[in-house]
Amino acid sequence: MLLLGFINTQSLYLSVVYSVLSIAKSREVDNSLTGLPLRIYLYLLSSGEPRTIREIASGIGASPSSVHYHVKKLVEAGILERSSNGYYIARRISIKGYIYIGSRLVPRLFVYSLFFLGIVIGELLKIALTMTISYDAVVAIASSATASVLLLIEGLEAWRRLMED
Repeated sequence: MLLLGFINTQSLYLSVVYSVLSIAKSREVDNSLTGLPLRIYLYLLSSGEPRTIREIASGIGASPSSVHYHVKKLVEAGILERSSNGYYIARRISIKGYIYIGSRLVPRLFVYSLFFLGIVIGELLKIALTMTISYDAVVAIASSATASVLLLIEGLEAWRRLMED
């Protein structure tokens, strides 16, 4: 009977992991920005205020002429607009594997990591309130904690790759 409970718990958590990853894959949008245009977009997104060509160039470590060329293309695409203070983001774009939380761009894997962390916290609270530890709770905590840590590590790696692009 204990083995059957273990198999059912594992099946439930594996189906949740599969569902979460399927949702992530189905919502991914191809990213049209790469390289310098993406770095310009991310810099302006993080600054939150209009920036001049020279400020953008020094902020991302590129030449002003290259930045000017790509900013011009981003303006033509409707992604950036110009004001008297400089250039700012006019339209948010979808970046594959990332979501916006407020004005921040966050890897989706971070959100999934928090989901599994919530399961760990819930199971720990259940153990604390009932003062009993079941085999199912231990399995749920172990598998959810593992999923949370792995998703967090993968999210950090994705974020690092995006910032280096």
